[in-house]
Amino acid sequence: MVILTKPILKTFTKWSYQLCHHILPKHESLWFCDYHYDANELSAQGIKAFIPRLKTPHTVITNGYDPDLLPLQNLERKKNSFITLSGAFEYPFQVQLKGIDLILSIAPDFPDCTFTIAGVPSQIKLNIQSDNIIILPPIPHNQIASLFNKYEYYMQLSMAEGFPNALCEAMLCGCTPVVSDVFSMPEIVSDQKLVLLEKNKTLLKNLLLSILKSGPLNAEQTRSKITSRYTLCIRKEKLKLVIKIYSFNTRN
Repeated sequence: MVILTKPILKTFTKWSYQLCHHILPKHESLWFCDYHYDANELSAQGIKAFIPRLKTPHTVITNGYDPDLLPLQNLERKKNSFITLSGAFEYPFQVQLKGIDLILSIAPDFPDCTFTIAGVPSQIKLNIQSDNIIILPPIPHNQIASLFNKYEYYMQLSMAEGFPNALCEAMLCGCTPVVSDVFSMPEIVSDQKLVLLEKNKTLLKNLLLSILKSGPLNAEQTRSKITSRYTLCIRKEKLKLVIKIYSFNTRN
């Protein structure tokens, strides 16, 4: 919703929302939600929070995934291994936005774990303070499955996320998710024991201690959270239904 905090962009975005027939957010939280993860951010988020008089109807259509493209592979997962994937590191705020600053700050407290940050171009230098942090360059999408299948945990500690593809793809590959309490992610994960409620290093440390004590979740069960709710087939059917309704209304 960053675009709606900038007056000129907000004006044109508002007109677009008002003039269209229907809005299709990826998750209900993008329409409106109460936000408590970062105390420095607005407590009400979403399209309706920024444009309260908006009358355009909306229907939630989540992202969908093809499980066959992201299979579970018979690969050995490195014990106590965490990975996060990001891009757009050319923007100075990206490290904070994606929660990578938290990962960098917590890594020295967990010397028996490894924390991999993938998607970092060679010209970007992160503030690394421990030798258990691994930096990988941008990864071609056809190599994502093989990469994720080598890790036990996937971390997504973003300050804001719509419906994160990397999180869902990692879960399809059997990674136990660890996420921030932001927008769609708690619903995707469906387990409060894996959710960081506030952007706070002490809370994150306690969360990771608890997660490591319990160990990673069953890979098949983690995968099923995506295959049962967020497939391409489900997405297509919802989109076809919206199109069918508006085609009928137009004819009549």
